[in-house]
This record gives sequence, structure tokens and C-alpha cells, in this order.
Amino acid sequence: MPTPVHSSPRNRLAAIGLAGALVGLSALSGQAHATGVCVNGASLASIISQGTCTLGDLTLDFTEPHLNGYPYYPGPFAGDTKLAPAASDIIFSTDTSNPDHPSFSLGLALYSQGYGFVDFELAYLKVHSTATRGLAGYSVGMISPFSMNMDPNAGSYATATLNGQSAYIAADGSMVAVAHSPVDPPLFGGVQYFALNGKAYNYASSGFSSIGYGGIKIGLDVVNSVPEPASYVLLSLGLLSLLAMRAGKLKRGS
Repeated sequence: MPTPVHSSPRNRLAAIGLAGALVGLSALSGQAHATGVCVNGASLASIISQGTCTLGDLTLDFTEPHLNGYPYYPGPFAGDTKLAPAASDIIFSTDTSNPDHPSFSLGLALYSQGYGFVDFELAYLKVHSTATRGLAGYSVGMISPFSMNMDPNAGSYATATLNGQSAYIAADGSMVAVAHSPVDPPLFGGVQYFALNGKAYNYASSGFSSIGYGGIKIGLDVVNSVPEPASYVLLSLGLLSLLAMRAGKLKRGS
């Protein structure tokens, strides 16, 4: 018959303290995604085939099927007009040098002289935040140069639209370089859906009018959460209990 193991009050206190410390640390640490880093300089097709990848403290998720009404591409991407780019034509670049403002770019070199247009969709892209690092905003901007020699009478323009926010450049010289939108309140431990559209139109039939497309840059704003007081209480109680147990052992050994 196994010998029963008796636990002293001090040991029980230490066990409770250790459990409290672990719970407190868990509450402070947030959730993690077991996925690889988004590869800088890879093709968009390669990134999509990866499924998910991390951009700083966020996770980009390309597993959502594409919106209905567009030609099917495996994953969320589609190019659907005359100069429709393939995902393999688009270079996916990342910048995580500022952890509070990571960004990624979709770069492509498409050029049309005379009548032509570029149109592509990335929808939906999902962005996962963690319990401790939340999404507080996003921006969309045009990558230059565009190499445009547009006919003002032709209505030529280029746009980048993300969730209804648009950056653009028009033949008359008007432009919005970057469009920003806050996420208020910040999203912690959740998922933000994004629909991205890039267009470049050149309506002139004359060969003297041309349009080029450099790509789109997406910026994401990340902020820290303020841990709940209960998390600090659990962590503090756990650490104090462990210190008390350590002090008791030293006293008995002296």
C-alpha cells in the first residue's frame, strides 16, 4: 500500500503561490501564434501559400477565401482586368524596425501606354493581435515612383483603398499620399478583417499618355495593454509566497 504523502502548511502555501505566479505571468504574457515570420522580399504568392506569418507582434492571416464576384485565386488574392497582376508578380516587403508601427508593402511594376488599367484585390486579409499588443490603427499609401505621364483630359488616376480609406494620385496633380484610420478602442486578442484594392486607370487612347503602378504600403499601429490589477496581485502573492518558502529553508539550514 503506498505511503501517504503529507504536505505541510508551508509547502501548501508555496504550491498556491507558485500557481498564482504562473497564472499572473500567463495573464501578462498574452497569446502567441505558432507561425513563421513574414519573409521580406518574397513573392505574394509565396506568402499566401504560407497561410499565416508574423509581422512584429501581429499575425497576418491569408487563409480566408476571396470575396465572391472575382476570379478565383487560391487564397484571398485576385487580379481581374487587362493588366491584372498575378500574385507571383507582386513583391511582399516588410519593415518591423519600429515595433509600434510595423508595415508591409506590395510592390509591382506594371506599365500601360495608351488605354490600359491595373486592378487587383486582396480580400480578406485578417490581422490577429494579442492580449498584450493591440491594433490601434492602420494606414494605406502609394509607393512611388509611379512614372506617370497622364492626360488630364483622360481622367487617369491610381488609387489604393483599404477598408474604405483611399490614397490616390490623379492626372491634375491632386493626391492623398497616405490615408490613416484609427481602431478605437484598440483591438486586443482579436481579429481585424481588411479588404485591399489597387487600381490604376489610363483612359487615353493616345500613346502619349502612360501610367505606371509602383505598389501599396500598409502600416499598422500597435499599442501595449494595461494589465488588470488582478494580474499583478496574483503575481505578487505568488512571488511573496516563494520568497517566504525560501526564507524558511534558509532559516532551517542555519
